[in-house]
Amino acid sequence: MKIPTAAYGLYRQFFWRNPIAYRFLPGTRIYRKLYRESYDAWITGYPRSGNSYGAESLRRGLGPGVNVSSHCHNPAFVKHALSHMKPGILLIRDPVSTVISNSIYTGHSLVHEMRRWIDFHTILLSLRNRIDVLPFPTLIEAPDSFFRPWARRNSFPYQDLPESPETVRSILVGIEERAPRNTSGEIDQDKVSLPSPHRNDKKRELRRSFEASDRLRALAVAAEAIYEEFAG
Repeated sequence: MKIPTAAYGLYRQFFWRNPIAYRFLPGTRIYRKLYRESYDAWITGYPRSGNSYGAESLRRGLGPGVNVSSHCHNPAFVKHALSHMKPGILLIRDPVSTVISNSIYTGHSLVHEMRRWIDFHTILLSLRNRIDVLPFPTLIEAPDSFFRPWARRNSFPYQDLPESPETVRSILVGIEERAPRNTSGEIDQDKVSLPSPHRNDKKRELRRSFEASDRLRALAVAAEAIYEEFAG
């Protein structure tokens, strides 16, 4: 479903706030996620917030007996899951880094992505006390310190991930195997959910755009305040 750019902000505000509205969009991925998928737990966040690494790590810790839904980057999914008492985890990463990475992935402008990041998290802000939030640094540096007590609270089995470079490499290999490919069959370095030196120059250029734009800096300040509400 292609949504005109001018109407996209209104679409976000209406559909993202109202999961039931997606009942009128059968055939879409979000409809299937909301009304067809069966799962025990969920983990998701705004795109490029560590979704692939978080989902791969959590599934390994919980084991095959727990069905984990992931990669539904839509506040309506989180609201729907909470309304059905499904335990889950919201991933969050600092907004400027997230927006820069997703702008490279989507080709959208930084303003578009920053407004989308703000809308996504603002819609969920009133539910903050009901959501278990996993900040990106904790996911990367000490995932078991979050996953273990979360699993215990929700009566799931959990096996700590071995703390070794081999564990990290194994998780990254799993992500790489599912990475999008270009027409030559090679991994698309702009889209793969892994660190890539290929994107470094683009990231530096986009970060300079933030520094040069009053509009982007103002959006970034607003986004950082929202980030602190979740991760602080």
